[in-house]
Amino acid sequence: MLLPLALTFCAAFGTASRKKAPPLTIDAKARAEFALCYQQSIQAMKECSFGGCGNILGACYEKELGVIEADTDTKLLRLQGGKCAEEADSLEGIHLSLKERIEKSRSLESRWNGKDLQVEAALLRNHTLKALLEECGK
Repeated sequence: MLLPLALTFCAAFGTASRKKAPPLTIDAKARAEFALCYQQSIQAMKECSFGGCGNILGACYEKELGVIEADTDTKLLRLQGGKCAEEADSLEGIHLSLKERIEKSRSLESRWNGKDLQVEAALLRNHTLKALLEECGK
């Protein structure tokens, strides 16, 4: 009795014949990680009564960066063994310099804009290596 009802439900809502969802971009994966962390941290942030409450949100930024960096490191490893290894290394130097300058900026130090900029710089690195990988993989 339940099986026909379940099949009717699936047919009515199209779940039985849905196509596979397209893969998420690294941007979407990273932002989803941040959003999940943020949702899980809301109560802790509301109850926080000590001086380091911002560290709770800071941890969410770190998780977001971790998702981006893990994906980027995978791309970099693929590039370092291929015909564009020298170019990849050169781009890595540029991105490392940018990352260091952002982290050392007194204007952005301990500010959420600084964390946002770190995420954007990490995404730029990822997108750059992705484009290079697409070209070098041909």
